[in-house]
Amino acid sequence: MLVLPLVILAGGIARALALVRGRPDRWTESLLGRVQHSALGVVGLLTVALTLLVLAYSRRREWAADDRAAAVTGNPLALARALRKIERASTPDLGLLTPLYVHGEDDNALSRLLSTHPPMDERIDRLVERAERDGVPMQIRR
Repeated sequence: MLVLPLVILAGGIARALALVRGRPDRWTESLLGRVQHSALGVVGLLTVALTLLVLAYSRRREWAADDRAAAVTGNPLALARALRKIERASTPDLGLLTPLYVHGEDDNALSRLLSTHPPMDERIDRLVERAERDGVPMQIRR
């Protein structure tokens, strides 16, 4: 991001030189134009990579928050029940209007990669497993 202003400046200089030379449509053929094109590609890739890292870190923090909440309360099943209630409350029941809305319930690799939270079912299953491991078996309604 620190290089971006220099890249924009290089592109502006390349355009100005092309305009002065009388060929404003060929500015990308100059050295500065190629530098700008390459640098913008690198900045774009770095931005995508940084975004994916931030999203992965956010999911990791959610797992850690679940673990910490289970440790503090001493009752992972209570947290699992609360997560299930939140999931039910956040799922729209639109009745007759359901065909008019788009539901993004696809759980494919891309949606998982771009999400800030782990899937609710996985979080609940993990908490139930923890409760069983700690000796508190119980079923959660789905």
